[in-house]
Parts: sequence; C-alpha cells; structure tokens
Amino acid sequence: MAQVQQVLSNEAFNALAQQMNKLGISMENASASSRSATFGSQIEKFDGSRPEKLREWLQSVEKFASLSGTQPLDMAYMASKDHVSTFLGKYKQVNKGWLACKEELKAWFGQVVDKHHANN
Repeated sequence: MAQVQQVLSNEAFNALAQQMNKLGISMENASASSRSATFGSQIEKFDGSRPEKLREWLQSVEKFASLSGTQPLDMAYMASKDHVSTFLGKYKQVNKGWLACKEELKAWFGQVVDKHHANN
C-alpha cells in the first residue's frame, strides 16, 4: 500500500512539474511578446509622409528589435502605420529578409535625391 501511494505521489509530482514547466514557457513567451509591444510603442510610428524621418526610424526599429529579441521586420510592422504598415504587412508574406526590406523601404518611402541637381 505504501508503494502504491509512493508511485501515485511520484506521478502527481511529475504531472505538476510538467504543468509548471509549461506555465514557465508560456510566461516567458508572454514576457517576450510584452517586451516587443512595449518597445514597439516607444518608437514613433512611421507612415511614410516624412521621408527625412525614415533613417532615424529604421535605426530605432533595429535597436529595439535587438533589445527585445524580436525580428526587425516584426518590430517595423508594429511601429508603422498607414501605407508603411500596409507595405510591411504584404512584405512579411513574401519574407525576403530584413536587409532587402530596408532597401525597398528606402526606395519607396525615403528621400529622393536628384543626382542631376547642382550642389551649391
């Protein structure tokens, strides 16, 4: 009888340990998600209307993505709005990578420099 109780206690303990492990993983994921959302909310949302702000925004996205352990493309999507958000939402489906995405963002939403304009 004592051995049966010991086996049942061990099984109960193992089941409890497994549930606590799952809870720990769940809380870790929630914490990472919360960090991403927190950092994403600290970046000024970029909508593409002010091309001169793109470089600064990209730097902030990369910085906060690194700090939060989030992919830069996901962080950029969280920190964008309007046309940029739509662009990134579609870009995420193609998933060419962050470096390619940055180049396309610069082409679509960055400052246009006329090489034929004289510099005085």
